[in-house]
Amino acid sequence: MGERQHHRPGGLPRPKPGPPADTHPHEAFIGLAALLHAATTTELRHLTADAVDLEGQTLHFPGRPHPTPLYSATFTALRRCLDHRAERATANPHILTTRRTTTTRAPAGSAYIRDSLAPTGLLPRILRSTRLLTLAHQLDIELLTASLGMSYSGVTPYLNPAHPADPH
Repeated sequence: MGERQHHRPGGLPRPKPGPPADTHPHEAFIGLAALLHAATTTELRHLTADAVDLEGQTLHFPGRPHPTPLYSATFTALRRCLDHRAERATANPHILTTRRTTTTRAPAGSAYIRDSLAPTGLLPRILRSTRLLTLAHQLDIELLTASLGMSYSGVTPYLNPAHPADPH
């Protein structure tokens, strides 16, 4: 017997959760890591397989003081990247490899990370900025700088300079 289809009102099938099947694993992971975990292009380029804790579902981004717990969507995308990497049978320690870097130990280039989201019309730095704006308004500034390994001066542009506090 086949898999049971779940339907929405109107008889339309519900979309399957997760990215479409033709989405490259790197595209999904880069987008989610930037948007949900404020990952930089440099952090993403230099991520290695030994930074992953599959059991704890954490990832130690380079330069951050502590491993980052991953949202389930990010963890699923990361697993797809690791599966993709395993299919390539590469000795390159980096999670994100390209055709050129698969046979080396070099990280993917910055342009590869940036251009990976071209199909969406977004840039990783815009997604990261979106996350930082959200976090800057939700968290204590000291907690934000400590958790992301950022300096105070690196976070201050996200502290709502366009909307100064109301003096009244």
